[in-house]
Amino acid sequence: MRSKHSSDEQQYHPDLTQQQQQQQQQQQQQQQQQQQQQQQQQQEAFVLRHPFTQQQQHKQQQQKQQQQQQQQQEAFVLRHPFTQQQQQQEAFVLRHPFTQQQQQQEAFVLRHPFTQQQQHKQQQQKQQQQQQQQQEAFVLRHPFTMIVSGPTFCGKTHFMKNMLQQIKRLCSPYPEKIVWFYKRWQPLYEEIQRTVLPRVEFIRGIPFDLETDDFFDPNIRNMILLDDLMSISAKDSRINDLFTEGSHHRNLSVNVLNQNLYFGKDPTQRRNCHYLVLYNNPIDRQPIMTLGRQMYPSRADFFIRKFEEATRTPFGYLLVYLKARTPEESRLRTEVLQIGRGDSAT
Repeated sequence: MRSKHSSDEQQYHPDLTQQQQQQQQQQQQQQQQQQQQQQQQQQEAFVLRHPFTQQQQHKQQQQKQQQQQQQQQEAFVLRHPFTQQQQQQEAFVLRHPFTQQQQQQEAFVLRHPFTQQQQHKQQQQKQQQQQQQQQEAFVLRHPFTMIVSGPTFCGKTHFMKNMLQQIKRLCSPYPEKIVWFYKRWQPLYEEIQRTVLPRVEFIRGIPFDLETDDFFDPNIRNMILLDDLMSISAKDSRINDLFTEGSHHRNLSVNVLNQNLYFGKDPTQRRNCHYLVLYNNPIDRQPIMTLGRQMYPSRADFFIRKFEEATRTPFGYLLVYLKARTPEESRLRTEVLQIGRGDSAT
């Protein structure tokens, strides 16, 4: 029996020893981990207690506060109108070429009340400068032919009155003799007689000796106006002759005022006209559409659009330069004299 018990102890003793060793190893590992944790805690506690690190931490807190203040200031900058524009410009420089900066500036100008008023004022000044340039560039070269066409009470006579009042400045060289042929007398003629130099001579109807040198001396500069005589002048071959060679050879500028640009079948006067002044006729747009197709066959809508822009205001008109040497960009103009407004004359 003794020998058997001793053999059993020998059989199980190695297993017990291994378990004890494993437990000891685990305990040692736990102790090492606890020691490491204690060391780490001591280091962290040291960092909080160490004078130098406390100063560094205080400095970091100050820097953080300064950054927060700076962010708040930048947030205010985003709200301020003037600085907002400046920031948009700076942001553009980093993001995009010239066009985006210009768009941002224009968008800001539209939002800012003061700048919007300033922009409107600048646009008005620009328009006034353009009109002034057009007025200065508008010079009638004698001898010339002109047709002023529009319905009654559109301002045709008023246009001619203002032109004659400035004739020495507008016509180069200016006429020395002016004759106005009319169908019916108008009160505005009296003002023309008082205010225009050289003095305008008014004659009712078209005289028989119009084509003779006794009536118009070719040695001086002459000008005639035919007011509301289209039914007569359209059938009078002498008027057609004045629109062709007669004007130049007789030292004569010819102005015709009518109500219908396409009255009569003979296109001689239209085709030999140097200047054409067109007023709006709300009940008959066909003459304007026809002229647009004749002048711009492939883009008649361009002419119609220019005419509508020019006649948008009361007594507005479109001036068409028909001389061959006129640049295309200067052929259609308006408000060259700043006249034709506030008038009820025919």
